[in-house]
Amino acid sequence: MKKIFIYTPILMILIASVIANGWPSECTDNGFDFGIAKYECGSAAPSEGPYSGYSTSVTWTDCTSVDWTSVPAADGIISKEGSTSYITYPGTESGTVTQSSQNAISHITLCGNNNGNEIPEFTTIGAALALLGAGAYMLKKRKK
Repeated sequence: MKKIFIYTPILMILIASVIANGWPSECTDNGFDFGIAKYECGSAAPSEGPYSGYSTSVTWTDCTSVDWTSVPAADGIISKEGSTSYITYPGTESGTVTQSSQNAISHITLCGNNNGNEIPEFTTIGAALALLGAGAYMLKKRKK
């Protein structure tokens, strides 16, 4: 029975790391709260997203520039060129990203911030604590 106390936290950590390392991590790694949509070079369809409640579109010009729209407004745009990421902070519903280096734009990611309007989520730590509490309660009941 003690194995459950060892394996449960490990499983929770693994699940959290898989969830946290998805495509929005590009946004969260750069100070934004979430990813809105990600577009690969030349594609008008998002490879990831769009985030619930957002409507987005892009028009590419030979992977050297991309016109984008986002309703509601995007707080940041990350363009990936080679191994370098370039970040712009438009805060608007449309704009253009132009190639900044000798490398073509491989993809752009539209990012957003909650701006204090977020709904709190049940965190991984909260879930682990609830699970451990339930396990401890069951053990106590079982011993009686």
